[in-house]
Amino acid sequence: MMKYYKKNINRSGFTLVELLATITILGILSGIAIVAISAVLKNAHTNYDKSLKNTIISSAKSYYSDHRTLLPKNVNEERIIDISYLVSTKYLSPVKDSSGKKNCTGKVKVVRVSADKYDYSVINLKCE
Repeated sequence: MMKYYKKNINRSGFTLVELLATITILGILSGIAIVAISAVLKNAHTNYDKSLKNTIISSAKSYYSDHRTLLPKNVNEERIIDISYLVSTKYLSPVKDSSGKKNCTGKVKVVRVSADKYDYSVINLKCE
């Protein structure tokens, strides 16, 4: 009768199952990370747009505070000023998109709501 002896072999490396399990886990983690990063980027763009509009409105308020005679005289009357005019008169620095490469254009609409209240809004804001 022949005896079989197991030889003590030191193997280094991973089995196919271990490699597949590792690849699967890394795939799941990268999928979660991609979703989280895209949500953060979308939130950052939204916050930048809100901040940009607030900055534009603030510069329009500053302009109209210096030129009070240009404000609407009657309730529900409106005035519109171009963003490029605010830039040319130094009330606003050049407006760029979130990447900083494209110039933005648009207008600010001022509506007299009551005797002493005005509503400011940015309209047609486009970055090209």
